[in-house]
Amino acid sequence: MQSISQLTTLAVKSSQEGNWENGRDLNQQIVDQEPQNIGALNRLAFCYMQLGKTTEAKKTYEQVLKIQKFNSIAQKYLAILKQKGNFVPAVNQIQEDFIEEPGKTKSVCLQKLADPDVLQGIAISTSCDLIVKNHRVNVQTKQGKIYLGCLPDDIAFRLQKLIKIGNTYAVFVQSANKKNCIVFIKELSRSKEALMPSFLATSSGLTGIQEDVVLDEAPLDTNETGSDEGTHMDIPSEDQGNDDEME
Repeated sequence: MQSISQLTTLAVKSSQEGNWENGRDLNQQIVDQEPQNIGALNRLAFCYMQLGKTTEAKKTYEQVLKIQKFNSIAQKYLAILKQKGNFVPAVNQIQEDFIEEPGKTKSVCLQKLADPDVLQGIAISTSCDLIVKNHRVNVQTKQGKIYLGCLPDDIAFRLQKLIKIGNTYAVFVQSANKKNCIVFIKELSRSKEALMPSFLATSSGLTGIQEDVVLDEAPLDTNETGSDEGTHMDIPSEDQGNDDEME
């Protein structure tokens, strides 16, 4: 019999790969051994959501709240289920979405990340929106509007200008774990007024990731999390997440 730790690792990996049936089975194995394992219950409920089994998802999230009354992950997704009735599962994108095109695509490490337990439940290729708020550009999932993080200042400043004059972009999660989240931003259309490419070319082979990691700014609080209401410009895990709204 596999240990809880081994099952958890496999369950998280299944969710990130969008293998919801396998994730459901693995999390159920954990719950069978530890009926009050909050992380496994949240992941199990999310797998049910992705499989279109909303009744089972609601019951499982309600079970979480019986154990931990103020669990933010269960509260958030239960509210989504109750508001929307039938949750529409996220559709994973094909691998071609991650093909590098100089000046038109970029892999970006997000900053001011969401809670680690929220990030590790996000599936690869999850479709996202860019949300402009003041001088920042946030990234949130299309389904459920879950805040993941924000773009580094230099990229945010550049894209704000281009979006304002009519450029449009698609955003997908390229990788996510407890400590980081990388999104792939793809230029869909360019305004006739745009006199510069969406992204600067980089000398490294890491599609600009290293360029975005270090900023000449004060250290950011990586535990800061939340969601800002802004202008649209175009998932659960081991413990309770922190979904307080950012300024």
